[in-house]
Amino acid sequence: MELPEKILGLMSDSNETIESDKLAVKFEEDHQKVVGAIKSLESLGDVIKTETETIKEWHLTNEGKDVVKRGSHEAVVYSAVPQNGNGTSRQDLMTKVGAEIGKIGFSKALQQGWIMIDKNDNGLVKRKVDNITDVVQKDLSSLSQAAAHDSVPEKSLAEYKKRKLVEEKTVKRYTINCPYTII
Repeated sequence: MELPEKILGLMSDSNETIESDKLAVKFEEDHQKVVGAIKSLESLGDVIKTETETIKEWHLTNEGKDVVKRGSHEAVVYSAVPQNGNGTSRQDLMTKVGAEIGKIGFSKALQQGWIMIDKNDNGLVKRKVDNITDVVQKDLSSLSQAAAHDSVPEKSLAEYKKRKLVEEKTVKRYTINCPYTII
């Protein structure tokens, strides 16, 4: 059965409006294919009525997905600093966490007040607090779940976008209904 026929079949079973993104999930099809089917039904005349809505969605980048698994760059750096108060050299810390994570994570962990550079102890990097809450990981984890997009503040989303942890996508969603009873 073709996609336009599936849509009409579903509409004949229900008098409710149907949204294109939900159809894509239900039919396990790409959203753009569903939109194409809706447009072909629109071209037939008064078979269906549609309304268009533009929606802003946030998606995790590969780096954002990695943060959900391992923790934010700053949390990884914090975790690599010894707990015993002895500290570690900045060079050893960067070697341990890797240059890419270390570069971003070090400055963010300093900014958060999680670590410090002890100038009295040969510039060793030490923990400044006993424990942390990784808000970045928590926010990105909630973004990865479809229903939780409103739980992350816009300011944080802008910061995560700048850090290339998330990307914004604009999607046109179609709401369709049938003006007639299909027999």
